Amino acid sequence: MSEYMLYSKSSEYAIQAMVYLAEVKSKKPVLTKNIAKEYNIPYQFLAKIVQTLVKHRLVKATRGRTGGINLYQDASKIYLSQIVDAIDGPPPIKEAKNINSALNTAIESVDIMLNQGVAKAMDFLNQSNS
Repeated sequence: MSEYMLYSKSSEYAIQAMVYLAEVKSKKPVLTKNIAKEYNIPYQFLAKIVQTLVKHRLVKATRGRTGGINLYQDASKIYLSQIVDAIDGPPPIKEAKNINSALNTAIESVDIMLNQGVAKAMDFLNQSNS
C-alpha cells in the first residue's frame, strides 16, 4: 500500500475551495464562481461539491444578491479528513479482516476448550461408573 493518500478530483476541488475560503478570511460571502475561476474548476461541478460541504456543515451558504459561501467554523477547527469524508465518504474499515480473524480464532479456542471439557467430563463419568 502506498504511503501517499490519493484523493478523488471532487475531494481535490473541495480542499481547494476550503483553502481559498480559509485564506480569504472574508466576512462577506465569497461567490463560488470566483473560487471556480481562481482554481480553473468547472463551476457547475464546484457548485455540487459546495452543496455537499454545506450539508456536512463545513461551509455555510448565504442566498441572495450579496450571497455566497463562508467557512462554517474557524479554519483551525476543520480537518482534511472531514472534507474528504464529506465528499468521498468515510474510508472502509481496514481492521475488519483483522477483527474477523481474531473472532474466528477466539471461537476456535472456545470450541477446543469446550471439547476438552466435555472429553474430561466423559472420562470422569466413565471412571465413576467402573
